[in-house]
Amino acid sequence: MPYIDSNVFIYPVIYKTETQPKAKEILLKIEKGELKAYTSTLTWDEVT
Repeated sequence: MPYIDSNVFIYPVIYKTETQPKAKEILLKIEKGELKAYTSTLTWDEVT
């Protein structure tokens, strides 16, 4: 199962580069249930 790092949460918000659409796509797949992944409380600490 893939691990979701803080960059996947941050890139769609602050960057408009070629990595931004990929990060957003990953998050949308997780939301729709098409991809199962995990993260940690440390990652959330990094984001906030």
